[in-house]
Amino acid sequence: ARGLRITAELAELGLPLVVALNMVDEAAIDGVSVNHDKLAEALGVEVVPTVAIERRGITELFQALRHARRAKLVVHYPPQIERAAQEIAGLLPDLPVSKRGVALTLLASDDEQLAAWLAAHGGAEAVRAAQEARRRLLSTYVDGPGWVIGQARWRAAEELAEQVTTRRTVSVSRLGAAASAATMHPLWGPIVLAAVLGVLYLVVGRLGAGVVADWMSNTLLGTPPEVVMALGDRERPAHIEVEPAAALEVAGDTAAVRPRTAGAALRIRLLPGPGCPLGLAAGEPYAAKLGARVPGGPAPRVGIVLRLQDGRREQVAMTPQALGAGSFSYQASFGPSAEVADYAVVMQLAEGQPVTVSDAAVARQGQGFIVPRLYAAVQKTVPWEFVRYLLVGQYGVLSMGLRLAFGIVLPIVVFFFLFLALLEDSGYIARLSVLANRVFEKIGLTGRAVVPFVLGLGCVTMATLAARVLESPKARLITTFLLAFATPCSAQLGIILGLGGAIGPGAVLAVVGVVVFQLFLAGYLASRLLPGEDTDFLCEIPPLRLPAAENVLRKTWQRAEWFLREAVPYFLLGTAALAVLAWVGGLQLMERAAEPVVVRLLSLPPETTYSFIIGFLRRDYGAASLYDLHRQGKLDSLQIVVALIVLTLSVPCIANLLVIIKEQGARRAAVLLVVIAALAVLTGALANVAFRALGITF
Repeated sequence: ARGLRITAELAELGLPLVVALNMVDEAAIDGVSVNHDKLAEALGVEVVPTVAIERRGITELFQALRHARRAKLVVHYPPQIERAAQEIAGLLPDLPVSKRGVALTLLASDDEQLAAWLAAHGGAEAVRAAQEARRRLLSTYVDGPGWVIGQARWRAAEELAEQVTTRRTVSVSRLGAAASAATMHPLWGPIVLAAVLGVLYLVVGRLGAGVVADWMSNTLLGTPPEVVMALGDRERPAHIEVEPAAALEVAGDTAAVRPRTAGAALRIRLLPGPGCPLGLAAGEPYAAKLGARVPGGPAPRVGIVLRLQDGRREQVAMTPQALGAGSFSYQASFGPSAEVADYAVVMQLAEGQPVTVSDAAVARQGQGFIVPRLYAAVQKTVPWEFVRYLLVGQYGVLSMGLRLAFGIVLPIVVFFFLFLALLEDSGYIARLSVLANRVFEKIGLTGRAVVPFVLGLGCVTMATLAARVLESPKARLITTFLLAFATPCSAQLGIILGLGGAIGPGAVLAVVGVVVFQLFLAGYLASRLLPGEDTDFLCEIPPLRLPAAENVLRKTWQRAEWFLREAVPYFLLGTAALAVLAWVGGLQLMERAAEPVVVRLLSLPPETTYSFIIGFLRRDYGAASLYDLHRQGKLDSLQIVVALIVLTLSVPCIANLLVIIKEQGARRAAVLLVVIAALAVLTGALANVAFRALGITF
């Protein structure tokens, strides 16, 4: 009957249509048979029985589309409704659909998009008349004209369904019935859900985000060479430190050092400056280079000094190569045996020896197969520095965007799509919607919102696109807001859970508890403050069954293709936007602007600001950066809890922001951005004050 109700609405709009009578196999199992010839005669359109997951009837459906025509189903409404619809229809401009159908739509609900379109196309008077009619009809119909119109359509649909449907009694498996009931039971349902989520974590978090994503991102795609620090670099400048007995002149990537006192021995240190990584990763391949010109003197001694996290020191000697005329070139490759807390390039000069240092840099060497080759090709063929940076720089479209979209996110979402298809084909998703409806109705949503939220645990960008399945603009806006505000993606969630070993399970539970509390509080307030009507929840419950491999693989492939088409361009565009922002110095300005909030309100060290900014590119990068600060002793357990709360609740990643702009418009996206940022900082500040007041330090 629900499908026939939609058919009635389409018939009122005068749209040509064909009816696909889907899932006839499931109906037969339940003892339900629909006479499709009789239904076609009653509707006056083609009716095609189908089993979509087996592709039965699909060819016939495409053939029937060539003969699509208007249905002759007519729904009769009370006289007051009919008169109001006739009055509104008379005020509408010329439309490609039935004026009566549009008038009934305006009477049934306050559709903002339809009203805005009509107002822009000569129908403003009709919109005002519909608003006045709705107010007037409230005196006759307490539940409003929308409820009356909906009930009339339901009665017409149910009467027609009874005429064309026959039912027979079928025996039901007691075990199957018990399993079906358990999945929706108030007590057993959550237990089943917990088990399903546990398997989901193993499949998506461990296999997809762990094994497969690790191989694709590090081995297949790989990373380009990345500057750690370099003299004169725009983003990661090396800071040169000399003794008071020396004079220093720096010009670009060249530094001239001369002793102030004859016979003084000098020591020069190159240290990481603003924007440089604070430490180096264990086992990663690094390379260092340096040029030195020493007029008439021997080659200075140059080496790399590493202070490891465990307190040990490692030194790497850089061997000089004479170039003539007192010029020397130094190079060295190294891989730290443990995590490096800090590092420096040190040059020791003979007494009274001046030196000019140039082309000094420490870089992480490229790894993997595809990206290092793309990096080499771009460096060799592209003459413009900005274009090279845009393509293969720190935030390059090829160096970072490609790896992000195809090496990390794609494996995660493919495994997530695979698991989702298994749940759908088994019939569990519908039951989960019923179970979740009891919770979601508290925040103005229905159980149908469970699909975007479950998808959000894989990729929030993809889940925002999936919010289209929700019935009302209000539900779509609330879901988009909560996904961006308080739903960590699988990559970020994996890092947060991984931090449990460093900061303890209590700290992780505190982060999760605050985030979940804020999700429901923000959802509850949004459902009360945002205009728009709530929708009813209707869900067909298919029988539990074993998934068919062909159906599962087909659904997975179709959704992966959809992800590549819809979401990947936004990842690449977002990376390009971040690269441009970094090139013009925007990231540094953002870091300086945010630092007072981070230090004063949140009681965090200034270095944390970078973690929040890089989290705008990818939240798990921000979480990983916080983990590095914690390992270096710059964040205690309480500070990392506060930082993780703010990062999880803070502004969505740039790819998700672009999708929000596409789905909700630039104005709403800007409002959401401001609201989310303010709520994240406020929540973090309150959590910081509350934990300290209670003496909780984790």
